[in-house]
Amino acid sequence: MGRAGRLGAAGFCAIAVSFGPARAGYGLFLPQFRDEFGLSIQLSGLVASGLQAGYLVSLVAVGLLVARVGARAPILLGMLAAALGMGIVAGAPGTAWLAAGVVVAGTSAGWSWAPYNDAVGDEVPRPLQGRVLSVISTGTTFGVLILGVTAFVVGASWRTAWLAFAVTALVAGP
Repeated sequence: MGRAGRLGAAGFCAIAVSFGPARAGYGLFLPQFRDEFGLSIQLSGLVASGLQAGYLVSLVAVGLLVARVGARAPILLGMLAAALGMGIVAGAPGTAWLAAGVVVAGTSAGWSWAPYNDAVGDEVPRPLQGRVLSVISTGTTFGVLILGVTAFVVGASWRTAWLAFAVTALVAGP
């Protein structure tokens, strides 16, 4: 596998984790979270709003970071945010910890996507760039698919699933 293939595979995995469980996981596991933490509709919506706000903040900040340090550091930051956030969710003793973990994990998608575009533009020959970007973006679909199946299967064992997601984020880094 050449450089383009390795970059595509790494991007596929990172985007699967960051857009799958790290960003969409809260919504798919919301029934379990409501049962475990007694979340009201209002509080559930507030946590979801925090997740989206974290994502938007990371999208804005990533441009500044990429310009200063290149693409690799923000991608690593994204995978660390995913791992840390999902780890916090897995061990959350209460609502505040759950919310903090969800927000931190949700930033990972913002840290990861744009830098992969830059990395492909810098490292992949022009004729292969579209193909590599397609492979990377397909990670979103795969990540959400695995997340959906996991949410359906694990039921009350959601903490184990979130811990596995956190470990996967550590492995998925570039």
